[in-house]
Amino acid sequence: MIHLKILVFISLIVSQHVIAATDTWDRIDQLIQNEKGGDYGLINDTSNRRRLENQRLCNEPEIKIEKYNRGRVLLTFTCERNPIPMILSYGVFRDTLVATTPIDRGDVITPYNAAIQRQTIIMTTSLPDYTKKLQANRTIREGSIIDDRVTDYLPDIEAGESVEIRERGAGFTISKTVKALEDGYVGDTIKIFDGSSKMGVVIRNNSSISIKIIE
Repeated sequence: MIHLKILVFISLIVSQHVIAATDTWDRIDQLIQNEKGGDYGLINDTSNRRRLENQRLCNEPEIKIEKYNRGRVLLTFTCERNPIPMILSYGVFRDTLVATTPIDRGDVITPYNAAIQRQTIIMTTSLPDYTKKLQANRTIREGSIIDDRVTDYLPDIEAGESVEIRERGAGFTISKTVKALEDGYVGDTIKIFDGSSKMGVVIRNNSSISIKIIE
């Protein structure tokens, strides 16, 4: 019975600190948004979470933001007149591509393994052009932000790929399929074949990629 009471007591202490950490996190986040604007907030990563939890702050500490410096914010927490300084990382809210499953090196990024999510990211993070074809250049863990460091661009059209194009005339439209003979990005002029060798320009037609034959 004594052991059970001890376990219940420990459980209550742990749960109180978890609640405190969550509540404190939200308060800091709101302070940053109020001071820096709604586009900023704490970076939701293990490092920030661990720093807060390791301090074992009281349930409702007084929180004061001292200064901002290159993606870091210096705060002072006061519990029972005892000031505790701490440095946390903050960033900017962006619509980012996030891995929804583990992605292996060489895999193409598709809606089946990634999705756009609103995330707080480090301000120096460079994001790729999500309208382009992307390939993982290393293993990407589920839940990770897909940025420039972990991706390479694939050609918009690859050699050997068949592309359906439409040619408009006076009151008519002709659809036909041409074959790309070399890789190309939007704006590139590449060799194509539609019964004979020709040249074509890779173009973006709304959300799809096509080729405009050069006559």
